Amino acid sequence: QRLYCGALSTVHVLSIPSLAVEAKVQSGARIPLSGRVCGVVEGSGGQLLFTSNVGGPSIHLWDTARWDWLCRIELATGDGIACHFATPLGNKGGRDVGHLLAATDTGLLLVFSLDRVPPFLIKEGEGGGPMATSPLFPGTAVVLELQSGSLKLRRFSGPG
Repeated sequence: QRLYCGALSTVHVLSIPSLAVEAKVQSGARIPLSGRVCGVVEGSGGQLLFTSNVGGPSIHLWDTARWDWLCRIELATGDGIACHFATPLGNKGGRDVGHLLAATDTGLLLVFSLDRVPPFLIKEGEGGGPMATSPLFPGTAVVLELQSGSLKLRRFSGPG
């Protein structure tokens, strides 16, 4: 149970319900985080943290056990900045599995497989926007598509 607060190029991790500072993830000597943080989500299994930033633009992965930076995923020029995230599946064998969904400010939906680190892009297309998931419907996300302004139910099967 954590609350994440992104401010400039730092993400503050607070414990719930006490709101005590658990960690602070930020740029460092070997961590190429530049620009403002604009999206944060914890993997549905709790082992990974995904953040996005304007510089690049890119997505960063963090290990929540030790708050170590794992890798950076560069987004293609013109794809926009990843502003919305969802992780529609849970964990298996103590690690996050399934997919990372990232929607950019240009309405693009990117789907990454979490089968390995760094995650690899398996789908890219229109239909991105704010999204939500529920543990009652694993492998499913509801997306408010920016272009059409309508809600779409998206299904993702299997861990990768």
